[in-house]
This record gives sequence, structure tokens and C-alpha cells, in this order.
Amino acid sequence: MNGFRPTSPTPQPPTRNPFNGETVIPYTIRQAGPVTLNVYDILGRFVRRLVSGYHTPGAYSAHFSAGN
Repeated sequence: MNGFRPTSPTPQPPTRNPFNGETVIPYTIRQAGPVTLNVYDILGRFVRRLVSGYHTPGAYSAHFSAGN
């Protein structure tokens, strides 16, 4: 989470941790604004962008499938 500000988004632990191919990553937005959620591998290499856009305050979830 490059530029992560703990007072704004609040990531939660992913479900199925450790996951086997598929997981859901819940997160909460406290202030409206742009949100980007990226996935990186254990070596820090970019894997996939799950979320990119403007969010209003609320609870959200991002689905990640390692198979595609």
C-alpha cells in the first residue's frame, strides 16, 4: 500500500488466511477520496491492481483470485 495513511483506509485481514487460490480482502474507508489497492508477491513485485477509483465512506471488499 504505497502512500498508506492509517487514519484513512483501514485494511482488514484477508479471509482464508493463508488462502488457497482465492480470497476476499475487506477494507473500510473513513473519508471520501481516491483508493488504490494493489497486490504484490513475497519479493515485492506487482501482481495485480484490485481497486482503483473514488470511494465514499463505508465498508468494501476486494476479491482476489490467484488463478487469473
